[in-house]
Amino acid sequence: MHTGTYNVQEKEKGSPPEVSVQDIDQKSDQMPKESLTKKCAKRGLIAMIIFCLLAIGIITLFALHFEYQRTWFREYTDLEDKYQRLEEKRRSMEKHNFNETLRLRSDMERIEGRANIKYTHLEEKHQRLENTIISMEEKNVNETLQLRSKLDLAHAETQRLRSDNDRIERRANIGLCEVRYDEYCYFVREAGSETMNMNAARWSCERKNATLGNIYSTEHFDMLTNYYRPFFSSHSLAGSAWFQLKTGMIFDAQADDVYLSDASKAPFIRWTPAEANKKARYSFIVLRIYSHGGEESDGYFTYPEEISNFGALCQIRV
Repeated sequence: MHTGTYNVQEKEKGSPPEVSVQDIDQKSDQMPKESLTKKCAKRGLIAMIIFCLLAIGIITLFALHFEYQRTWFREYTDLEDKYQRLEEKRRSMEKHNFNETLRLRSDMERIEGRANIKYTHLEEKHQRLENTIISMEEKNVNETLQLRSKLDLAHAETQRLRSDNDRIERRANIGLCEVRYDEYCYFVREAGSETMNMNAARWSCERKNATLGNIYSTEHFDMLTNYYRPFFSSHSLAGSAWFQLKTGMIFDAQADDVYLSDASKAPFIRWTPAEANKKARYSFIVLRIYSHGGEESDGYFTYPEEISNFGALCQIRV
C-alpha cells in the first residue's frame, strides 16, 4: 500500500477538501474490525439463548419429576389409608364373629347345665326308689310292683328329658357343631319349602361362615349317617324313605373319580347301588341316607345342578 500523499487542489472556490490516500487506507482497515465484533456479539447472544433454553428445559424436567413424585406419594398415601380402613373393618368383623360364637356357646352351656340339673335330680330320685324297692321286696310284692312302675315312669321321664336336651342342644348348635370330625364341625341346612339350588346351598352354609361339606373316611361317613338318620326319621322327613344332602364334592367323569371341595382326590367313596349302575352321569354329589334302616343302601349319587329339593351338609373349621 502506498503511503505517499497526493494533493489535489481545486482552483475553483467551494471545491471539496484535500483527501489523502493514507486516510482512505485507515478507514478501509477499520471496517473489517467492526464486522468481526458484531459476529462475536451474535455468537455470544446465540450461546446465551441456547444456555437459557437448556436451563429452562432442566428446570422443567425437575419440576415434572417433582410433581410426579408428589402425585405418586399422594396416591400411595390414599391407598395406604384405604388398606388400613379395610384391615380395621376386617378385624372388627372377626372380633364380632368371635364374640357371637362365644355367646352362642355360653347359651348352649347354660341350657345344657339346666338339663343336667334336672337329669341329676331324676337320677337321684331313681336311686332312692331303687333302694326303697330293695328294702321292701321282702315285705310286699304288690308294693314292689308299684314302686317298679314308678321307677319305669321316672326312667321314661329321664329319657324324655334327655331327648329334649338333645333337641335343645341341636337347636343351639345350628351353625356351630352338630357332628364333629377331626378339625371340622358339621351341621345341616334343610331346604324346607324354599328352593335350594347349588348356589342357594352354598349361600346357606356361608351365612354361618361355613362351606359345603366333604366326607373323609368310613368312620366319618358312619358318624354322619348314624347321627342324622334318627333325627330326620322322627322329625321333618318322617314320611320319606330317604333324605338327601348336597355336599361340596365333585365327580369328574373323565377321570372317573371324586374330588373334595379343595380339588384333592376324595379318600373315601361309597356309591348307592342305583348310582353305581348309572356310572355317575352328572357332576355334583349328594349324600343319600335312608330314614328307616337300609344302611347298606346309604351312599353317594350324582345329580344335575337344577335339581333343588335337597338340603345342604355344611362344615366349619373349629
